[in-house]
Amino acid sequence: STRFDSEAPSIAVHVRRGGQPVIPQPRGTLESGRDSLYETTLQRLREAGLEDADTHAWITRLDADTPSDTKASITFFTLKGARVEEAFPSLTTVLANMVRADVLLATDSPLSWLAAWLTPNCVVAMDPMKERRRQWAVASSQPRESWGDFLKSCLPGSAKLVSHPKFCSLPICNYHPPEAARIFVQEHGDGAGHRMKNTLDGLAVARRFGLNFGGLVPVGNIVTEHGHNFRTLADEMFGRGAAESLFIPNVAFDQRIENPKALEQALDTIKPGQVIFMPGAQDWLYTKNGKIDTFFPLDFVHQLRQHIDLAPVLFEPQRPWVALHLRRGDLKPGDSRATPNEYYVTMIQHVRHHWPNADVHLWSSINSYSAEMEAGKFHWKTEDFDVFRQMDVTVHLDGPSLLDCWVHMARADVFISSLSSFSAVPELMNANCVIYPHNLDWPRKEWVDGRKQETQPPDSPKLKTCLEMSSHVKSLNSAA
Repeated sequence: STRFDSEAPSIAVHVRRGGQPVIPQPRGTLESGRDSLYETTLQRLREAGLEDADTHAWITRLDADTPSDTKASITFFTLKGARVEEAFPSLTTVLANMVRADVLLATDSPLSWLAAWLTPNCVVAMDPMKERRRQWAVASSQPRESWGDFLKSCLPGSAKLVSHPKFCSLPICNYHPPEAARIFVQEHGDGAGHRMKNTLDGLAVARRFGLNFGGLVPVGNIVTEHGHNFRTLADEMFGRGAAESLFIPNVAFDQRIENPKALEQALDTIKPGQVIFMPGAQDWLYTKNGKIDTFFPLDFVHQLRQHIDLAPVLFEPQRPWVALHLRRGDLKPGDSRATPNEYYVTMIQHVRHHWPNADVHLWSSINSYSAEMEAGKFHWKTEDFDVFRQMDVTVHLDGPSLLDCWVHMARADVFISSLSSFSAVPELMNANCVIYPHNLDWPRKEWVDGRKQETQPPDSPKLKTCLEMSSHVKSLNSAA
């Protein structure tokens, strides 16, 4: 038996580390044997139809004095969605897995050579090999557009390439007739907030301009820089199977338009059925009437959050709900984006002036980027949040689910946000009161600039108007 999921295509990755010399490559090519080449190769395979492949990496260390090199690779492949096999029951077991995998990424070593020559399936040479079969791919020189044909030529009959839909089929993607033109946006390759924000912006821009949303052009790096699988998060946000509908590789575009303003100017020239690539959708505020009420009207917001509205919450039902997001983990103390604790303390006090029994929950992180955590670098500690615990605020640090944070922030009667794309997602999806830290370009007119509110009394008319937006608190008051 093998380590692979029998229901999914399988990729075996052999990584030789430790005493391995770096083999020089021609100028302009990726360096052989380094993790960047593995990353690019896995990305190309996923784009070509193996996005759901069960990927296992076997990392061999030749030099006992270089554990840090191997450790870094283990972290790297784990973040790229591979399961790292550190304990080898026997070389025979490793060889069996490599030979029976649908795709083998082989390095320049006797173990890889043996597996490559024994397997009847796909082989990708990660290093130049003096002798190889004609049908093998060479990772450093394989043209990007040829990976699909390569897989079709060598995959066994039992291995199925992922058959992606042509366009997103979710209701939130299709507000207009099916013959309408469609726009695709680029999936970002960094954090979950930035990725999801561009997704929401793309959906909003398509709806606003009479187009349908085709989906996102995926990056091969499905794991965010903080170590979260973004495909899983998309399913949690929009419902099971949403990721398969949203992330669509190898799309043939009729034209490329750089941003929403250029799209607006080109609307008269766009023909029905055209497929348009617009990498970033975030600049909708620079269009005519570029306001949040135009691009994210409340009926659209409720459509976007249909699925998360079904999720359970930790808030007590009979109390007003207040959620805070403090951006901490990836910032160093003193960074201008790390809004001070004193600001949040003041905002809590102002809200509790109106709602003394408010149930207040705070979400933050003491974990930094994955690479920094691996190196043991942490800029914050749990004691930094004791001031909130002393105020009877429930503090949540580095929970297992990012969606849990967004659910509570989006559904809170008051969401007190931070300077981050992670906060921007629930800001867009919150239909109640949002208190933001000053430099937000697209607030609803009822929302409160927290930096200005700091200088105002707790019963300021602006804050009272914002709090009155909460339908949940209205229902509590009417029941009383």
